[in-house]
Parts: sequence; structure tokens; C-alpha cells
Amino acid sequence: MNFLKWWKGKEKKNTSAEESSTNSDVKVIDKTADTTTNYRKADHLVVNRLGNTHHGIYSGEGNVIYYNYYTGVIVEATLNEYAKGDPIKVVYSPQMYNSSTVLARARSRVGVREYNMMLNIGEQFVRWARGGDTY
Repeated sequence: MNFLKWWKGKEKKNTSAEESSTNSDVKVIDKTADTTTNYRKADHLVVNRLGNTHHGIYSGEGNVIYYNYYTGVIVEATLNEYAKGDPIKVVYSPQMYNSSTVLARARSRVGVREYNMMLNIGEQFVRWARGGDTY
């Protein structure tokens, strides 16, 4: 069986809003990109793509702040541009700041090009904005 056909079939099965747990500290809920009313500002979003995860912060009005994997620049774009048709998961990760502070921190980095697959990735950016970890 062709791997890509298998993978696409697997993703289609995961588009429901069913809840799953990856470990005891992090709770994940699967959602699709068109359910914008279910996202809260500063939510930690994740999209899985061929073995990689792309992390972002929901900024409201159908937009996400994230490291653009292709350009290496932090951008604010629509959910559809972020997800590229893949299911979006909400990760309930630690958040030390209120939503407006998280968004202010994230927006302060828009336009920055410091992506490094080994040292500086989207998940680190999101965790920094939400919790102040070193970035």
C-alpha cells in the first residue's frame, strides 16, 4: 500500500472532535480548521504533517501566529494557511500569562527569522510566549 494513501486515510479518521491524551500533563483535542468558534485566544495549536508537528498560537478572528516552516519567519496567518487542510489539535500546555500577554509576546516576534530545526522550533516559540521558557 502506498504510504501517502495510508497517511491521508489515517488523517481523515482523526478529523472528529474526539478527545485523546498524549501524556498525563498534556491534553489534546482534535478539531478541523473550520471550527474557529471553538478556539480561544492564546490556545496552543498543533498540526501534524509527515512526521513533523507545526505549533502555533491562536490569535483570534481565525488567525494563528507560528513559525512558517518554509520561510523560517514567524507569521500571523489564517487557520487555513496554517493547517493546509490538515486537522488542527489544541494542546493544553502550561500557560503562565493571561491571553493578552501571550498574544503581545507572540506578536512581538512576528517577522523574526531565527528558525533552526535543531535549536529553535515552533514549539519552543509557543511555549516561550505562553510560559516564559527560554527562547
